[in-house]
Amino acid sequence: MYDNSFYINQKIYANKLLDMDFPRLDDPKTHDDLSQILQNEKWSGYGLGRVLDVETKLPMSVFGVLGVVALNDGQRNVMVGISNDKIVYVPFNKAIKIDKPIDKELINVLAVLSI
Repeated sequence: MYDNSFYINQKIYANKLLDMDFPRLDDPKTHDDLSQILQNEKWSGYGLGRVLDVETKLPMSVFGVLGVVALNDGQRNVMVGISNDKIVYVPFNKAIKIDKPIDKELINVLAVLSI
């Protein structure tokens, strides 16, 4: 989920751009809307991009700390995860055998962004 934050962010902006009325390109409101979209994306590192960045890095940091706790507990060759609101240690050989289905929504985002 967190690896896809860039694509989710791009989908939000692409949907907003597609909602804009481009035939009225000379209209000041259209220019203001586009300017606001770009400002929200890039302004001083804040905005939706910053929120998604923090949303991605916070769990990574928490799992990093949990990994150190696992090492201190003597756990080896395990992945730290959360299942049913509890911290669990999953052996690597079990973790890599679990198939993850492809998210159809991300394929739709890819199709929109590749136009």
